[in-house]
Amino acid sequence: MLNEEIIDQHGRENQMSIFDNSSRSKYALIAFGIYAAITSIYLLSSYMQLNILEDFQNGVYVSNDEAELNDQRHAIITYLNIIGQIMTAIFFLMWFKKGYENINTVGIDSTNYSVWSSVWSWIVPILSLFRPVQIMTEISEKTQSTIQHFDPEYKLKSYKSLIGIWWATFIITHIMDRVFDSTSNNMNDTINGYITMTENEIISAAVTIPEIAIVMLLIYRISKTENLAKEKVLENGGYLVS
Repeated sequence: MLNEEIIDQHGRENQMSIFDNSSRSKYALIAFGIYAAITSIYLLSSYMQLNILEDFQNGVYVSNDEAELNDQRHAIITYLNIIGQIMTAIFFLMWFKKGYENINTVGIDSTNYSVWSSVWSWIVPILSLFRPVQIMTEISEKTQSTIQHFDPEYKLKSYKSLIGIWWATFIITHIMDRVFDSTSNNMNDTINGYITMTENEIISAAVTIPEIAIVMLLIYRISKTENLAKEKVLENGGYLVS
């Protein structure tokens, strides 16, 4: 029995292997879907708050109960929105890192950077402006190289336009959020200040929703490529690793 396991282990060392990344992409898509729903509710809540603030500014009577209910509702939705951001970041990075790691695991190509750079490059100043998008492009291209290795007739698909749009919206929304946060911190506790802050929230949420849709489309399309690469590896004697 032990001898068989040793033989099997040595046999597998000469076989190609690949991670099954489909569950991670599914959880990432679910997380982004939930975040999109929360952001939509946040957008609606901000709009409702803006109406109350403008009514108050224009001399329309707003009861204490109505104001307090608005504050409680918007605070809860704001916390949920923050949780949604954290949740999507975790699930996205799990999928992203494993997709990048798969390039080395399959062994047909190798990554240009360390596998863990797919995680820490997001938080390093300057590097975070270009390294993640380089890695995303590398994942899309080298995953397809795996398919083409087994199927020479497979036509490579270019994801550069979609990746470029995704990265542009990501950079724009995060710069916008930084500007809005800085502006909000410098505002006085006046009705005009609260109105401006709420308007910023509405703009931020309105831009974030299409950004979420774009990243979901990108994950979905690259995930389909990953699944096809997995099928090709398994069809040609490879095996899945956990």
